[in-house]
Amino acid sequence: MNPTQLRPYDAEASYRRMHRTTVVTTMVSILPVGIILIAVQAQNWWEAAVVGVAFVASVCVMTQWGRSGYPRFGTAALIVCVTVWGIGAVVFGTSMAFFPLALVGSMTVPRLPRHRAVGTVGFGLLTAVIGAAAVWRNPELDLLEFSVVPGVIAVFVTAMMLYSDRYWVILHELEQARTAEAELGIMRERVRFASELHDIQGHTLHVVKLKVALAEKLMEYQAGRAARELREVHELVADTITQTKELAYAQRRLNLASELENTKNLFEAASIEVQIRREDEEEAPDDSPYGALFGQVLRETTTNILRHAQATRVEIELCWTSITVINDGARPASGECGSAPGGASGTEALAQSQLRGLNTLKQRIADNGGELQVNRRGSRFSTAAYFPQETAR
Repeated sequence: MNPTQLRPYDAEASYRRMHRTTVVTTMVSILPVGIILIAVQAQNWWEAAVVGVAFVASVCVMTQWGRSGYPRFGTAALIVCVTVWGIGAVVFGTSMAFFPLALVGSMTVPRLPRHRAVGTVGFGLLTAVIGAAAVWRNPELDLLEFSVVPGVIAVFVTAMMLYSDRYWVILHELEQARTAEAELGIMRERVRFASELHDIQGHTLHVVKLKVALAEKLMEYQAGRAARELREVHELVADTITQTKELAYAQRRLNLASELENTKNLFEAASIEVQIRREDEEEAPDDSPYGALFGQVLRETTTNILRHAQATRVEIELCWTSITVINDGARPASGECGSAPGGASGTEALAQSQLRGLNTLKQRIADNGGELQVNRRGSRFSTAAYFPQETAR
């Protein structure tokens, strides 16, 4: 794989690595402590063997601990450790036997389906009661060492694991959010691609429709001009195929000068007067850092005027940081003269019903730090894109 190519994010693999790291770190921290306790405090080999069985049971539960609910063998290990703590305290008189029980309880109680706080307190009381029973049977044993300390430690360790469990839940939710964000990014890219494809294909198909209709009218008495229109249709379709391929390979960039010329020709073919004004005639329009976005504005407004307006005149004003397209063919909203039914303005009604493509374009321009304004006054409809002066050069 190319070293610069990013691997797709795998939430499950990330969780497995995190789980493995946590288990290994915990084992490295706890195993030496348990081994040292057994080696130092065990008075004979069978005492060490009994406590060792409980310790092995706690290690088995530890390796199964994770986000996936109650650990396997949890109940069996808990029974083994309770039994070992009772035997160790009552029969052998050793306080170290509660250590495996504290480990197992801290990993099973936090995974109860409900009443975890009550379970934590109950687990601490169970540990303390077993120790107190050993002291009651053998008064020479220390109540603090066999009952109070084990009970407090059991509650403390379990409470810490409850907190750690919440940490795991939060991490899992973050992983899910990250996965959802990645999927959302993919969906956004698909929407962007579909929108770009709509811009290319929709514009071309509408122009082809106009030119074919014009060629059909000219066929009988101006065959030469009709043939020229059909050749332009052929060239337009070929150019659209090229743009579609460029879009598929993320190479498409609109040329503003070409869009201006194409717009002028389209409006003139539709018997619409066109006036283009530039702030600086010496500067090529594509020199602007926003030339591609201006080209998108021009293409979208041209398509909308040809489809939805009844324009006789179009004015295009272009400067370094803005483009404005004004036409005189805005259709009146039904039931109003300046405002749409339900309180919406004529501009809003028209934008919602006929100019939906401008909403996507508005978002693109906003993402690049600009603003798209759509205004209507009487029959005049204007679409303008502005970008801040300070970032333009």
